[in-house]
Amino acid sequence: MLSLVRALWRGKLWIVLAVLIALGWGWYRANIAAVPLYTAQTVVAMETRDENVLDLAGVVTGLPGTLGTINTELGVLRSRGLVEKLVVALDLAADPDFAPRPLAVPEDGAATPGTAAEITAETGPETGTVTDALARDAAAGDTTARRRLDAVIDRVLSRLWVGVVPDSYLFQIAATTANAEKSALIANTHARLYIEDQIEVKYRATEQATAWLTDRLGTLQTELEEAESAVEAFATENRITRSEDLELMNQRVDDARDRLAELETRTATLTARRDALDAAAAARDWAAAMAVAGDPTLDRLIERGASDGDIAERLDIARARLDVSQARAAEQRATLEESIDVLRADYARQSDNLVAYQQLEREVMASRTIYEYFLGRLKELSAQQGNLRADSRIVSPAAVPASPSSPVKMRIYTVMLFIGLVVGAGIVLPWELLHTGLRTGPELEAATGRPVMGQIPLVPRSEKREVLSYFVDKPTSMAAEAVRNLRTSIVMSNVDQAPQVIMLTSSLPDEGKTTTAIALAQNFTGLGKRVLLIEGDIRHRVFRDYLDLKKTKGLLAVLSGQLELSQAVERNYLIDADVLVGERAAMNAADVFSSARFRNLIAEARRAYDVVIIDTPPVLLVPDARVVAKLADAVIYAVEWNATSKRDVTAGLRLMSDGGIRVTGLALTRINVRKLKRYGETIGYGSYSTHGKYSATYHEV
Repeated sequence: MLSLVRALWRGKLWIVLAVLIALGWGWYRANIAAVPLYTAQTVVAMETRDENVLDLAGVVTGLPGTLGTINTELGVLRSRGLVEKLVVALDLAADPDFAPRPLAVPEDGAATPGTAAEITAETGPETGTVTDALARDAAAGDTTARRRLDAVIDRVLSRLWVGVVPDSYLFQIAATTANAEKSALIANTHARLYIEDQIEVKYRATEQATAWLTDRLGTLQTELEEAESAVEAFATENRITRSEDLELMNQRVDDARDRLAELETRTATLTARRDALDAAAAARDWAAAMAVAGDPTLDRLIERGASDGDIAERLDIARARLDVSQARAAEQRATLEESIDVLRADYARQSDNLVAYQQLEREVMASRTIYEYFLGRLKELSAQQGNLRADSRIVSPAAVPASPSSPVKMRIYTVMLFIGLVVGAGIVLPWELLHTGLRTGPELEAATGRPVMGQIPLVPRSEKREVLSYFVDKPTSMAAEAVRNLRTSIVMSNVDQAPQVIMLTSSLPDEGKTTTAIALAQNFTGLGKRVLLIEGDIRHRVFRDYLDLKKTKGLLAVLSGQLELSQAVERNYLIDADVLVGERAAMNAADVFSSARFRNLIAEARRAYDVVIIDTPPVLLVPDARVVAKLADAVIYAVEWNATSKRDVTAGLRLMSDGGIRVTGLALTRINVRKLKRYGETIGYGSYSTHGKYSATYHEV
């Protein structure tokens, strides 16, 4: 988030420019281009209470206060049908704000009028208003008139707003036009037409219900008369028994069934006695015969011990008596069963007649009830026709607005301010995202994970040879302080033993490492150190561009044995240090620096000098720096401010790390202090930068 804020701050000028342009355009729209519009609002309340003066149920009941009802009424208020009534009532087809534009000439070549004046001329003044004529033609099926009327309705709908007050039954009707009085008139008329429409709907429903009830009553009366005639005819043709008489008949049937059950039981008993008597006689079991026969004479004969013949004779008499009783019981049973069948048939017939009669009476009663209900409803509706009331009322008529509702200047300015900020940020952020350069020390440290030991600003000189003169002439300048800070950081990188051999390199050419190396050498000599400056970039030799050097032999001459180190170095009094220049090599430069002679040279330099500074080629181009770095005590990696990409820096450091080389620290070079301040950053070397207003052309360090 902090990096995003910093990115926006760096592009603040673009953002301010975008905001100013947006606000200027907003001012033009609000004060010159926009037409003032006036909004008038009417408030209508939906009545959810039934106020029935006559306490009679109406055809159309009151509106329930449900969400569905509220949404339905909103739909009615926004309906094209109601708006069409508004258009006709106010003759809006003749209003220039709503009048349809002229239509295209049809294929038959006959021009069709489209303006209000043309429609009036076509219809004539005696036909009413322009809108009346247009509505009549549309109702008659004229498609052209229908399209014109629909166009007017669409325009009115675009100027009309209908909403509901939250948590209430209040509807807001707002009209917006270029005329304040017209807006109030449209809003109030629309509300009035809505209320009249509710009454009209109820009136039409009541009329339709009355007509239907009148027609239905005639049919019901005929049905009632037919039902009553059917009851009378049935009663005449059939003997109708009362329910009480049917109950008595049913009781008689039940009594007969009880007697029949008793006869059946008696018959079964007689049969059992006859069978038992026969069995006892056959077995000459006189005791059993006595128990079954129930004949006192037989009992006495058996008790006196009469002969078997006398006993058998008496048994025959007993059996004959039982046979007579059985025959009599069978005859009684048959007679009783016949009587029961007759009673049941008569009961069923009388019961069916009674059920049919009662059904006819119920039909008469139902027909009479329905007839009386419909007759009562017809009388109720007739009484209500003059007492129909709307379900809504106007609680706050629209007043003529005193000031325009549009344009809302503050809203326009706010929106344009937001748009300007978004557009400005949209310009700045992609630029920042596409920009790959590193601008601050913390940013460089975060990208590489290594410490930034120095931040070197641009030197206000146009020639390279003037750069060192600047450091000598202005020892308290920001650039000089930055080099001193780098020197101090290098010395303190190893507290126990300060680095003696210091190597400088970079990812790519022209990143300021050479100037930094020379300035660093000049700074060390200020401490009274014996300093040797070696030009290790023998492919791209630039020391002569900075220093006035006479000798042509240098590094390679020492390595080849042609000269001793003391003979090859040249004293430069501007930096007060010895310089060993590079020479063009016939062999590969990496092989030169990998040789034992070069190692011996560095060892000899350690003995002869307090500080040895080696300027080496870029890491990403040649391997020379990685070879030399193994002999150095400190490796300083130069990164050009706002130019070298993070990818190149990390790639170069990765090559160094893969070679087992530890980079001591980074130096951010060629910092444009003025641009850095615009980005909201500073390199933090005292207050010297606040005293100089540099006007000369900068030379990149």
